[in-house]
Amino acid sequence: MDLLFKNLVWPAIAGNVAWSFFSVAIGEQLSCSVVARLTTLLLIAIYLMAAWVRDREAQSKLAYFTLDGIFAIAIATAAIATGAAGTATSWTASGAVIAIFGVSALGHVFKVWDPQRPSRQRNLLAAANGIGILIVAITAKTAPTFVLWSHVGGIAAVLVVLACLWNYVPVKNGGG
Repeated sequence: MDLLFKNLVWPAIAGNVAWSFFSVAIGEQLSCSVVARLTTLLLIAIYLMAAWVRDREAQSKLAYFTLDGIFAIAIATAAIATGAAGTATSWTASGAVIAIFGVSALGHVFKVWDPQRPSRQRNLLAAANGIGILIVAITAKTAPTFVLWSHVGGIAAVLVVLACLWNYVPVKNGGG
């Protein structure tokens, strides 16, 4: 299963994010909404890259592959919904971004991503993802352009906090 995820699922998800990014970049006229969507897609790619580069320790547990599968689906859904224009898709993207952070937080809290890491460190990484959930959830039902910019703010905040924590929390093949 590990090879399936690392050699097929993760590259496919990365391609999905890239496709959405370039579809928006090439196919639409520049506007505030388009800039927000492109920035969100770029940040999703960075978040995915951070999780991929840090490479979660492979496990043969069902919980690991279940959460990793949901994580991959959430990233693909966020990329597709962000790439598409419209109110309904911005709400779908909000749910998917919240799912990305939620699944990542659950993986840390329940020792799925990095079972050897001390619980205090795992809880800090989970809390970092919780910041993104709060930012995106608070604005989920507002104007579509504002929702898109909240995705930018939520993902950027999580990436900044994770970057700070990764310097504080030693890396032992942990996820995003």
